[in-house]
Amino acid sequence: MYLSKTQFEKMPKEKRESLLEAGGKITNSGGIILPDHYLQQMMNPQLNQMKKFAGSMATWAGSGFKRVQQHVYEKRLAICRKCQFWEEKGNLGMGKCLKCGCGKGKHWLPHEQCPIGLWGKENT
Repeated sequence: MYLSKTQFEKMPKEKRESLLEAGGKITNSGGIILPDHYLQQMMNPQLNQMKKFAGSMATWAGSGFKRVQQHVYEKRLAICRKCQFWEEKGNLGMGKCLKCGCGKGKHWLPHEQCPIGLWGKENT
C-alpha cells in the first residue's frame, strides 16, 4: 500500500512514527510504502466481521430463514439499547454493537447471541 507525501504528512506524528516502525519505507517523492503485513493487520477486523456475517447468513438459510417472534426481537433490542456498547446512530441509523459490529438484523436471528452474554439463542 502506498501513501502520498501529502497523506503521510497530514497524519499525527505518532501515527507516522508507528508506520515507520512497522516497516514502512519512505520513497524518493516523500511518500511511504507500507509492508503487506501492515495492510493485513488493518483489514483483519473487517475480514473477520464479514466471515462471521457470511456464516450467520448460511446458518439462517439452513434453518429455512426462521426468525424469532416479535416480542423476542423487541426484548433483545431493548437489552442492547441499555448496553454501553450499543450505538443507536451507527450503521446509518440502524444501530450498531461496538463489540461485534452487528445491527438490528441480528436480533431477528434465533441462532445468534450477544457477544457479552446479555441475551442468548432461541429455540424456534
